[in-house]
Amino acid sequence: MFEFNLISLLGTIFAKTRKTAYTIILGIVFSGISILAVKNYWDVTFAKFLSVWQTHIIIITIAASCLFFGAVLVDLFLIFVNAQSKKNPTLKIILREDTSWCYLTRQRNGNFTSQINISANFTNLTDSPIYLIKTRIIKPKMIGKIIDAQILLPQEGSPYHDPNHPLPPRNTLEGSVHLMYEGKIKLKDKNLKFTVGITDQYGNEHQLDGIIHRVNLPNEEILPNSLLFKLIKKCFNFFRQM
Repeated sequence: MFEFNLISLLGTIFAKTRKTAYTIILGIVFSGISILAVKNYWDVTFAKFLSVWQTHIIIITIAASCLFFGAVLVDLFLIFVNAQSKKNPTLKIILREDTSWCYLTRQRNGNFTSQINISANFTNLTDSPIYLIKTRIIKPKMIGKIIDAQILLPQEGSPYHDPNHPLPPRNTLEGSVHLMYEGKIKLKDKNLKFTVGITDQYGNEHQLDGIIHRVNLPNEEILPNSLLFKLIKKCFNFFRQM
């Protein structure tokens, strides 16, 4: 797994520097377009420009191109590795919709907090213990701050759940994913359609897709959201404070 982790690290580095490569290349193109646009008004020609900046342009262009093509090669290799890992999965996750839920609560300051509990059966398909060390919500996109994010698994032969318990080799355990965010999570027809990522100790991220039907909303979220209703509500709050 060392080689895969090294490639993942290189992929992360190239992914971050690739934006810089794009910026540099676009800057060079924009500079050329700017010179073409103003050469009729100023005494600027390509000959004069290249006589001063030709060496710099060549160096920057070569460096940016190497970063870009290097990132593309690493991304292609990671796609191949992920495809191979899907052919030989190490972890299988089955959603338990009956015990999964989502709560949307309004705080006293008017802000929302979204809580998600995803119950699932986790099956270790390998001969070694698997530790699930972190989780994140991929869809829907959450902008607010993460308050809590953890995976709870029971100890083998015990009902007590803990984020430090491993998934035993060739075994299935019922566990849960707890996520809490600041902000209002996006719902579709009062259901939560989600994708979460669960990362093991080797850095492999396993994704789980599903729909949660048990969604609890604040009372005011269930009431009509029309302009008339908002006006009545403001009048009611005004007279209540008198």
